[in-house]
Amino acid sequence: AGKVLAIETVSDSIYSGALNEVYVGEKYDIWKVFFKQYSMAFFAAYFMLILSVITIVFSTVLRSWYKMDMEIAYLGWGLLLASLWLFSNSRIRQFFVSNTSVMAAVGFMVVMLLPYPYLSYVNKVQKGRYRKVYTWVALLTFVNFVVSVILQLCNVTDFLNIMMSSHLVILLLVIAYIITILLDVRNGKIKEYREVGFGFVGLILAAVWEIYLVYQPT
Repeated sequence: AGKVLAIETVSDSIYSGALNEVYVGEKYDIWKVFFKQYSMAFFAAYFMLILSVITIVFSTVLRSWYKMDMEIAYLGWGLLLASLWLFSNSRIRQFFVSNTSVMAAVGFMVVMLLPYPYLSYVNKVQKGRYRKVYTWVALLTFVNFVVSVILQLCNVTDFLNIMMSSHLVILLLVIAYIITILLDVRNGKIKEYREVGFGFVGLILAAVWEIYLVYQPT
């Protein structure tokens, strides 16, 4: 008692030197603290998960009945991936999943795949006018996912050290969307999806802000 505890870390990671707050006490009391601080984000993820499942099932049923492609299904898959990302990054995850390393890996893989459902949805909403642009982004998403997983499985590097590539793909999608929506504004095509278009602007701002926060020192 009364002694200084020194913790030394040796790493080239951007998180080197960062240490989360340590809680000591009864498990029930720690539960209360965590749920008080992080329950809103956890239940938001849970709500998104339920909503995504309902959307996917509903669109699948309609597709089988009416034999038509339901673009809202892509939005459902996007919500599903986003909810899994929120779960994997939640501090509460350790109370439900014993292997937090696996959940962390799931979070990184979800981020890698995140661009695909959204670019597919936007491509449908824009009626395929910029299919070539989104096809290239989709190809980069696939290549980034495959290469990153191989590097992780072969112990060449960790997901954490190469997550910038996933963020660059997301930013590329953001740039592609901004350019295409500006072209549609100029050509008068934006009226076809005005509400969706401006809604995605808010989603883009949130995505860019989240990426910005990742690289901020803690």
